[in-house]
Amino acid sequence: MTQVDLPVGARSGLIEAREILSDIEGIHFSYFSEVDVVRHPLVQQVIKAYETRGAAHHRPSPREEATRKER
Repeated sequence: MTQVDLPVGARSGLIEAREILSDIEGIHFSYFSEVDVVRHPLVQQVIKAYETRGAAHHRPSPREEATRKER
């Protein structure tokens, strides 16, 4: 998750919910990246910039892990 707009050190409720609920059958989380944005190339660049900057500050999502393993 790259766009958490909480103060440094504050825990995201969404991240916590993902951790608590991820093993419950019927609950699914979707992860998007710049390749999912089809409206405008500039928006893709903005998303990629956030992902690049956030890479050092967050744990990879399951989708990011799967994509990394495919490469």
